[in-house]
Amino acid sequence: MQKRLLHIIQNLSTWLIPLAGLAIIIGFLYIAPEGILGKADALGYAVCHRLDARSFHLDGRQLPLCARCSGMYLGAVLGIIFLRLRYRHSAGIPPKTVLAIFIVFILAFALDGVNSYLYLMKSVYREKLNFIPVLYTPNNTLRLFTGSGTGLAMAVAIFISFNQTLWRDWNNQRVLEKPLDVSILLLLMLGIDALT
Repeated sequence: MQKRLLHIIQNLSTWLIPLAGLAIIIGFLYIAPEGILGKADALGYAVCHRLDARSFHLDGRQLPLCARCSGMYLGAVLGIIFLRLRYRHSAGIPPKTVLAIFIVFILAFALDGVNSYLYLMKSVYREKLNFIPVLYTPNNTLRLFTGSGTGLAMAVAIFISFNQTLWRDWNNQRVLEKPLDVSILLLLMLGIDALT
């Protein structure tokens, strides 16, 4: 009885999950604002604060994500693509030196975020918060770079977790174990950031 019920549930989920996903996509496309940029803005609002002063603009139009989120998602996508091409089913934790680099990226992301928030609060409440120090004047380029570094760290964590969860035959080879791979990934990230 239980096996039959389990079999029925598995058969239903094979069809219901994709159909539910399709219904969500169709609903979003129907409800979201018109045009590709309107839909991109709707997605951006779901995952980002989109403050105008903290976003890049293209021909006077604000991009769907702020500079920090743009960097974070660009770094994550770049990292996952790179890791997939170079390490396929590997799921071993990177060497300590690579982890240290990612920890520095995350700390820089946090420091820049806190500094940027304090700078914003000081500009809104000028007289009340003058006693709070600001380390430096934040800018979108720095937000992009710190976001990209954190995005790469997120990509490694997601890639390892995904491989260990999905693949039955994943291997324990360390990802980014070769210094050349780390260098290539960081140079790709810097190149994409420079183009942005």
